[in-house]
Amino acid sequence: MGFKVIIIGAGLAGSLLANGLLNNGIEVSVYERDKQESQKTGYLIRLGEDATLGFRACLSESQVAAIHGKFSQTDLSLSTAPAIYSYQYRPLVDLSRLPGYTKAGSINRLVLRDELMKPIKEAGKVQFGKTFSHYKIVSLGDDNEQVVVYFNDGTSDRCDVLIGADGSASRINEQVGARNLVEIKSHWSFHAKGSLPLERVQQLPRKLLEAPLAVFHKGALLYYALYIPSSGRLLQDKHDIVDGKYDESVASFYWGLNIPRQDIPYKDLSDIPDRRKLCEKYIQDWAPELRTMIALGSTDNDADDMYAAKLRASTPLPDDWRSRCQVKSIEEGHPRVWLLGDAAHAMLPNRGQGGNQALRGCDDILPELLYLNDEARKGRSLSSDDIGKACSRYERRMFPRAFDWVKKSGGIDADPVS
Repeated sequence: MGFKVIIIGAGLAGSLLANGLLNNGIEVSVYERDKQESQKTGYLIRLGEDATLGFRACLSESQVAAIHGKFSQTDLSLSTAPAIYSYQYRPLVDLSRLPGYTKAGSINRLVLRDELMKPIKEAGKVQFGKTFSHYKIVSLGDDNEQVVVYFNDGTSDRCDVLIGADGSASRINEQVGARNLVEIKSHWSFHAKGSLPLERVQQLPRKLLEAPLAVFHKGALLYYALYIPSSGRLLQDKHDIVDGKYDESVASFYWGLNIPRQDIPYKDLSDIPDRRKLCEKYIQDWAPELRTMIALGSTDNDADDMYAAKLRASTPLPDDWRSRCQVKSIEEGHPRVWLLGDAAHAMLPNRGQGGNQALRGCDDILPELLYLNDEARKGRSLSSDDIGKACSRYERRMFPRAFDWVKKSGGIDADPVS
């Protein structure tokens, strides 16, 4: 008897889980809203031990090694943490010196996603340009059900378990009745990236070659990091970087600036004529070093291709959230519809844990799907009660850890000093 999983969302968590299912012979189909050529995810992400646990659960040793080889040479050991500076560019605290602070390393999101997507594409298990519309639960008789997944183009597919990995604005979260994702109205978030040839490295503060920098000032948060991959051999120290012994063709800088909404004289993000100039003006009284960092790449042809977004976070889900909403409709709270990553526990970027916890969630969810698949292979007809028990085990492992990080990241309050 077959067992099939559908994953909505080919982001980092959805792609990683799909690898885990493929590597264990489980039938899976991945559907992604964006078109294949979309490049909007090419920003940096910091990953630590939690992400590594997800990698080890879902990937082969060679796949894990290939990904680790793509990390920035500024923090190859995955053991750095941001250094906190004042807006006058005075060091306040180096978080890597705090024993309890979670350390990590940097990798380009697009590089990581491409690495994760390779096996899925080769297996023909992903479709792009497929926007999720809704799902329905259909009865097959004998206490057996399936999930029918519908897309905006009129097509549909069926599965035994539907995984919502569709991000912090998850439609699946809404339909299944969780509805714990919150739009943060107090801040807007701006992101920029650009190439990093040697002459640009030489313009930047040397501290950036050791660790990312973070600045908190009057409710704003600036985060700045470099992605410096090797040119075929491990770099020994920051002097190798300054000497140009790195792969300039793919090296990049990234920064994100969260600005209090009250300090932005526009009603909507689409009203802002020049997002970069807005950011430059906002920090005009900050230290010259910080202004240089923000101005880097401002004359590039794609300098105006900045990503701007409204922040989103989440409120904790109680253990019995499914039973509370199952009285409303058969689709709400249904145990065959599971949530993964930001679709369950979106969090603010203050601690850099959103991606880590999404990837760690794959380590929590995969064993339960393997168990269900094994039972189906034995000829068992899996009831929704059987699947519900597996779902509960997954959520009991994932919820406490992930929602604790939501709280540590600020909850639904984007003010970094509150």
